[in-house]
Formats: sequence, structure tokens, C-alpha cells
Amino acid sequence: MSDSAKRAQGRAMFEKVMGFAPPRLEGDLFLEATVERSLAPYRDLVSPETLEVMREMLVEALTEDEVSRDLLERARPKASPLQSGSSPVNGVAAAPLGPDSKPGGRRG
Repeated sequence: MSDSAKRAQGRAMFEKVMGFAPPRLEGDLFLEATVERSLAPYRDLVSPETLEVMREMLVEALTEDEVSRDLLERARPKASPLQSGSSPVNGVAAAPLGPDSKPGGRRG
């Protein structure tokens, strides 16, 4: 089976399981997935042309309106830190430990 056939089969399985088409890989994946999930209940109710108009209106509303844009950003998944203690807390980075220092501020 060719790569394009595997890709098409995978996309079809995704749509069957999830109830909406997988997002296109270019652009904002979170926005695309949010839009597709929002449109899923209407797929069997409206024509493809109407669905495309609805998609355009939803993308415009989520990207142009200040409140909608803020809500979308708040809903966006955040990346986990790569390791504990690697990020500043309240804007202050942890002091590096010296050769005779122990965690917790105690010496010796």
C-alpha cells in the first residue's frame, strides 16, 4: 500500500472515530480542530457549501474578535516544562547551586 493510500485510510478512520475530518497540517492545528469539532453536529444537516461558509464565519469570529481570541488562547493546551525547576517562578530564576551548596539553602 502506498503512503498516500495509507494517509487516506488513516484520515478516513480518524473521521469515522472522531466524527470530524482531521485538521490540515498547515496553520493553527488547535484552531482547526476547534472549528472542526464545532461544525461536526451540522455535517449531515447542511450542504457542503453552507458548511464551508459556516467554517469561514467561525474562523473569522475566533480570530478577529478580541474576546473570542482571548478565550481561544485560554483554552489552548499549554506545553509541559521539560524538567522540574527549569522555569522562573514569578519572574525570578532559581539561583544555581554551588559546589558546597545543598538544595533547600542549607550548607555543609
